[in-house]
Amino acid sequence: MKRAPAILLFVLVAGCGSDAPAPPAPPPPADFTTDEAPPADSVVFLRGRPRPARGDGAQEGDRDPDGDGVEAERVTVDVVARGVGPSVHGAAFRLRWEPEKLGFVEARAGEAWSSRALTLAREGIPGELVVTWTEKGTGDGFDATGETLLGALTFTRKSRDGAAIAFRADRSTLRDPSGRALTVAWRGGRVPAR
Repeated sequence: MKRAPAILLFVLVAGCGSDAPAPPAPPPPADFTTDEAPPADSVVFLRGRPRPARGDGAQEGDRDPDGDGVEAERVTVDVVARGVGPSVHGAAFRLRWEPEKLGFVEARAGEAWSSRALTLAREGIPGELVVTWTEKGTGDGFDATGETLLGALTFTRKSRDGAAIAFRADRSTLRDPSGRALTVAWRGGRVPAR
């Protein structure tokens, strides 16, 4: 009978440990805050990605590029369409930002575009980017009724100050396969100060 209490004590102590996985750590804060978008409207907006782990955001040669003691840091924002409709065939837009605070690195089209899509991104003047992502020829577009990643833009921080990135709505458009403009709102956002 003396063994039973000892076995019961062992079972209770062993049962107090937890084999359940610890809850995941919350994601690091994003490097970008999106301007408020209308909840039900068709919209193209910029959305920040979580910060990479310290040291992972800078590429070789990016550390203190200007010699001002500020380590370069990459900021990537996604270009997202929502509520646009079942047939997006092309996107052309312009963005503006303060070139003394951010430097353009690259633009990549998202997986919604086919492998035949034409892609172009060019910074014509410092702080103004022209991007075109479009399907080649005629044919169906892709469905952007739900949230759809059109592509991603990467910048390098040049300063500790915050910086706005804004679409030039008067020079931005989404098109259907017939070339007709689709009605959308355009929302940029802000890279916060650090």
